Amino acid sequence: MAEQLTHPFKAILVLLVTVIFSPDLAAQQVRILYYSSTPEIIRGGERPGLAHVATVVRKAREQNDNVLFIHGGASLGPSVLGALDSGAHMIDVLNMLEPDLMAVGKREFSYTEDQFTLRALSAGFPFIASNLLQKNKDVSPEGIEPNLLVEMDGIKIGFVALTSPNMIVQYGAQKITAVPTDKAVRQNVAELKASGADAIVLLADTDFDDLSLYTADGTVDAILYAHNFVSPVSADAGGHIIKDGALDGRLIDLTLEKVPAKSGYKIQSELKSIDLHFQEKDPELQSVIQSYADRLELLLSQEIGITTSDFNTMEDQVRTGESAFGNLVADAVRAATHADVAILNSGGIRGNRYYRKGQMLTREDIQMELPFNNTVELFEVTGEQLLEALEWGIGCRDEMDGCFLQVSNMNVIYDLSRPKGARITTLLINDVPVVRSKTYRLGTLNFIAAGGDGFTMLKESHRLTEPGSGKLLWEVVATYLKSLPKIQPKIEGRLVINKATK
Repeated sequence: MAEQLTHPFKAILVLLVTVIFSPDLAAQQVRILYYSSTPEIIRGGERPGLAHVATVVRKAREQNDNVLFIHGGASLGPSVLGALDSGAHMIDVLNMLEPDLMAVGKREFSYTEDQFTLRALSAGFPFIASNLLQKNKDVSPEGIEPNLLVEMDGIKIGFVALTSPNMIVQYGAQKITAVPTDKAVRQNVAELKASGADAIVLLADTDFDDLSLYTADGTVDAILYAHNFVSPVSADAGGHIIKDGALDGRLIDLTLEKVPAKSGYKIQSELKSIDLHFQEKDPELQSVIQSYADRLELLLSQEIGITTSDFNTMEDQVRTGESAFGNLVADAVRAATHADVAILNSGGIRGNRYYRKGQMLTREDIQMELPFNNTVELFEVTGEQLLEALEWGIGCRDEMDGCFLQVSNMNVIYDLSRPKGARITTLLINDVPVVRSKTYRLGTLNFIAAGGDGFTMLKESHRLTEPGSGKLLWEVVATYLKSLPKIQPKIEGRLVINKATK
């Protein structure tokens, strides 16, 4: 039985996989160290991070030549430091850890497809995604392999990786298409087994809640899940399951043993867990991480101003209704672009924190809240397009998706009892009812205007700013807050639910 872990929450998943194949007494062993979902290399408190993982990897490699380090992805962004270098620092750190492969998660596209490609090409290890293709082409995106077969000490292990298809809408990866999950898994597994794979390990991105049918029917021998708050399953191998959801600071020891059977051989497995909190930090890697931390501290310690009211950026608040901080950000976008109105997707606000009256806000706070490299742009849209965009955003409330909108200079009343697409009952712009045929100057993010998060109705909008001239959102917000006589985030009735439908 799997040992029950005691550290839920947050996005770090470290799995120790021991694969043993032997038809005789001299067992051959391959150890696979699996880690995922840590976009921040600088972690607060006593939470284990990459330096602790490096210690485990280093010791394992010193003790055994047959060790693979597998990264489960979901780590190139979003992050405070990533907002400055589009995730390049993470590749520098991972190159020191020398993973044998890295799965592609949707978060790898936090800073656009082109930036991901640059990161992948500068990595000293392959990126794997089995369900992604270049749009209108039957080939994997540049910098990505569809699968990988690793042979070590005579043992062949095939790796298949699934990237969440939500990266297309949520992260604006418009040049990539996702192959249906079942087709991707079975085709790649068949290819690997035809090449002689003894065992198959499936690496699953966030959003894949349950893939147990593939272990149940013997398609794969093990499934390792990246950070996922929705599903409690973290690892699944041969009937043994770890059910602790998103793991923080744990090693999971999965043993797969190849034993003789009538049909040739069978795979037996066992899952255990080991606590990472008692591991020391690898001094070499910690030195590199600290150098990044020192440089970042100089930049982020700059003071912005003192808030004169309480507010929070908790996900369940920001993605379901008007947010005091969201109002500030939307106002900053409108002011910077001199627009009539402004909108932004709530998924771009990532701090998930509480702020108290009298608290000094720093540049670090702003970058933690707005870690993406989205730029602020000005477009010309019709009232009809605005209504369509707002209808889409209101529909995102049901699933607490990041496409729920925050707005500036608009008052929206909506009725949740009505069907999606017909929920807005009132839309005022500068206190005047919207005119569907009239054009308005819209300040928003390049990500949204390009159709990201499902806002395809804005994709063909006429751009009023020069391409490439937009400023980064977090810079715009920091400048705006500094210009205010006082920072007083508050709810103002911009997004109001019809009381009868609450």
